[in-house]
Amino acid sequence: MLPSLTVGLLTYPLWRRIAPGRFLVADGFPKLLVSTHALGKAEPVCHRRCRLYWLGIRQVVIGILGTQILLDVARAKGVRRFVQVSTDEVMGSLHDEQAFFSEDSPFCPNSPYAASKAGAEHLVRAAHHTFGLDTVITRCGNNYGPHQFPEKFLPLTIAKALNNEPIPLYGDGPNVRDWIYVDDHCRAILQVLKNGRPGAVYNIGARNERRNIDVAKSVLDFLGKPHSLIQFVKDRPGHDRRYAIDPSLVERELGWHPRETWSSGLRQTIEWYMKNEVWVERLRSGAYRAFHGREVGAR
Repeated sequence: MLPSLTVGLLTYPLWRRIAPGRFLVADGFPKLLVSTHALGKAEPVCHRRCRLYWLGIRQVVIGILGTQILLDVARAKGVRRFVQVSTDEVMGSLHDEQAFFSEDSPFCPNSPYAASKAGAEHLVRAAHHTFGLDTVITRCGNNYGPHQFPEKFLPLTIAKALNNEPIPLYGDGPNVRDWIYVDDHCRAILQVLKNGRPGAVYNIGARNERRNIDVAKSVLDFLGKPHSLIQFVKDRPGHDRRYAIDPSLVERELGWHPRETWSSGLRQTIEWYMKNEVWVERLRSGAYRAFHGREVGAR
């Protein structure tokens, strides 16, 4: 079986398509506690849950304490492998435009989200070193694809472009992110789950650096919309300038390579959102906005 206790909202629907099996999804601390009791002996665990917009103590409880609970249960149940799905954000911002994150890059998290993910990584590494738990850590960049919530940059850009609404862009849009199609990320995690070295860390990336402004322009060009829809807004505090991943290790050791190019992945993503505008609008409705406002209102 290939259960996932805490698969994110973007990856979950596609993960089921790529690797059918038993899945347990915990969205929040109470459910996390419940789902640990459902974990069977010797089943592998893939853990990634940590919402970007959780704040303060909740970020720490879910991101760090939640990870420790899962590690404790994994040890008690004799789980054969624990995969921690982390993020390139734990390594901070790259100031050298020619540099790339490697598995040995030092930690330098610049947001509460990244700090909680870094803390979780330390706990996973300690569980392997101290107790011999078979753990592997993956770090990935910006995922995109179907089913991603419209609060995120790419689906938000698509939805607003389809409605001819202004597209907000932080600063003047120079921030660089390393984009990967979600199916490719899921396949990489499965390779790590099956064949990764115990105790190893793998950076997963598609060698696809894009400035935010160029991402927005790509969407507008695909839809035949004017670039004038882009509206620059005040930059957010602590906005990291550039992320870029060197995926040489996972390519070399596990033979993984992305299947989708930026063009093919973006086309599939935009076409999905065009066919599912009702789904998008439902999530952008008053009920969803009220929930989202409660979560991020203090930010």
